[in-house]
Amino acid sequence: MFLLALTAGFYWRLTVSNQYTWLEGPDSAFNVRPWLDFQAREFHAGRLPLWASYEWGGQSLVGQIQPGFTNPLNWILFAWPLRDGHIPLGVLHWYWVLIHWLGAVFCYALCRDLKAGQAASLLGASVFALTGFVGHTDWPQILMAAIWMPLALLFFARLFRGTHPRSSAAFCGAALGMAFLSGHHQIPIDGTVVLGGLWLWFLIPRWRKRDAWLCAAIFVAVWLLVSAFQALPAMEYGRHAVRWAGAPEPSRWNDRVPLSVHARFSFDWNVIPGLVVSRMRFDFNPFVGITAAFLALSALCLRGRDREVRLFTAVTLGGLILALGVHTPVYRLVYRWVPFVEKARMPAMAIVFAQLGIAALAAMALGA
Repeated sequence: MFLLALTAGFYWRLTVSNQYTWLEGPDSAFNVRPWLDFQAREFHAGRLPLWASYEWGGQSLVGQIQPGFTNPLNWILFAWPLRDGHIPLGVLHWYWVLIHWLGAVFCYALCRDLKAGQAASLLGASVFALTGFVGHTDWPQILMAAIWMPLALLFFARLFRGTHPRSSAAFCGAALGMAFLSGHHQIPIDGTVVLGGLWLWFLIPRWRKRDAWLCAAIFVAVWLLVSAFQALPAMEYGRHAVRWAGAPEPSRWNDRVPLSVHARFSFDWNVIPGLVVSRMRFDFNPFVGITAAFLALSALCLRGRDREVRLFTAVTLGGLILALGVHTPVYRLVYRWVPFVEKARMPAMAIVFAQLGIAALAAMALGA
C-alpha cells in the first residue's frame, strides 16, 4: 500500500491532474490506444480479439505480439466498463501507473528475499520502478515485459543459493514466460540472454550433478510452455509477414535484421556517466542517480564476498554489455550465434537489467 501511494504520488500528473497524458506520442496515440480499445470492445462483445478485420483486409492481432492480448494483466483492463466504445482516459492513466506499481512490488519482493530490510527494499523498488528505463518509458507493452524481470531473478537467486531448487527453477521459467506474453519481444529476448549466462555460471561448476541439469530442464520446459501462448502465433505470423525494421528494404522471416540497425539503437560508452548525470540525452533513459550508484558500489565493498552481491553485479554488467550493443565484441558474438537476438533490434533496452542490478545492490548495501 505504501508503494501504491508512493507510485501514485510520483506520477501525480496522471493520477490527480487531467492536464497530462502518457498517450501524447504518435505510437501511443495511433497504435497502442486503438489496439487496447479494439480488444476491449471485442471482450465486451463476448469475442476473443485474435483477428483484426479493419486493416489490410484483416490480419492476425495475436500474431503481432504488441497488442498484448496474451497478457492476462491486460484482460482486467479489457473488462473495464467502456465510455462511448473507448476505455476512459483516466483508466488508461491508472493502467500505466499500476504497471509501475506492480514492478515496484516485484522488485520489493526481490530485495526482501535478498534479506534487505523494509526501508532498503523500498529504496530498491523505487530505483527500479521510478527511475531510468522503467520510470521514463511510455510504451505499456514494453513496461509489461520489464516488470517480470525482478521475479525471474528472485527465483534464480533462490536456486543459486540452494533454496527449493526445482520449484525455484520452475517459477523462474514461469516469470520469463510471462514476460514473453507481455506484448513486446525485445526485453524478453534480452532476459533470455542474461538468464542463459547466469544458468551457464550455475551449471559449469555442477556439470556432474544430475539435479542441476534437472533444474535447468524444468526451467526451460516451463518457460517454453508458458511463452508458447504468444510465441507460436508470433512465429506463424512472422513467416507470412514483412517487417520494416530500419533497413532500406523490409525483412522477411528468414532475413536477419542487419547489425547496422542494431548499431543505431545501441548505447555508446557515454551511457556510463549517463547513469548518474540526468541531463544527458539518450533514446532510452539510463539515469538512476548518484545515490543508487554509490550504494551499488558500496555493496561490493561491504558485502563483496556474498554470492548474491556477485550475482547481481553480474546482472548489472551483463545488462550494460548488452545495452552497449555493437560497441562490445560480446554482443557481436551473441548477435551471431544466439537465436532470435538479431530480431531484437534495440539492444539499448537491456539497460533495464543494469538498473535492476543496481537497485538490488543498493538495497543490499543499505541493509549492510
